[in-house]
Amino acid sequence: MSMVVPVNAQTNDWPNEDPPPPLLRREVVFPEFETWTLDNGLRVVYVGHHEQPAVNVRLLLRAGASSDPSDKLGVAALVGQLLDQGTTTRTAPEIAGVIDNVGG
Repeated sequence: MSMVVPVNAQTNDWPNEDPPPPLLRREVVFPEFETWTLDNGLRVVYVGHHEQPAVNVRLLLRAGASSDPSDKLGVAALVGQLLDQGTTTRTAPEIAGVIDNVGG
């Protein structure tokens, strides 16, 4: 079943009021942090929050298309597409299993 509604038959009860003014600008306060570099070159940024006995770890890697050499654009995309094709030493399911085991 289909229904055709002429454009002039649409309701006109949509609010016609102006949007509210933007909020006043507030100062953004970032928490204090420490940075250092490990012997292996890994850069560490530590932000201490002592409200709860919990630890949150994030690992950010410079990878993907933003790391492609300027003369070889598309390398990261190509590698990503080839991951599910398999190789001469590993099948596609074996590669998928390895990726799953490291959280990918």
